[in-house]
Amino acid sequence: MGRFGLDHHEPPVRAKFFYLASVSTHGNICVVTKIRRGNYVFLTWKGDHNPRHVHVYRDGRLLLKWNLDDSVPMKGKPDARLLQLIAALKKEGVL
Repeated sequence: MGRFGLDHHEPPVRAKFFYLASVSTHGNICVVTKIRRGNYVFLTWKGDHNPRHVHVYRDGRLLLKWNLDDSVPMKGKPDARLLQLIAALKKEGVL
């Protein structure tokens, strides 16, 4: 048996995305969706300010804040690969 009671030959189970709960500075509980895809981390907060948007991080740095309603950047410049990932996540219904 290995770490966490798993056999070393079993591959780890990875979720496509998961939800986190966080508490704002005003004491509000927020639901956060965190998705890892293509070396990027995509974060959205349920109930966040308009327009609907996603924060995209890589290596702990904010690369992009993307307006999901108008498909335009709010901060940063996306490359073609990042635009493909956002389109795929929207198609899957997770953004």
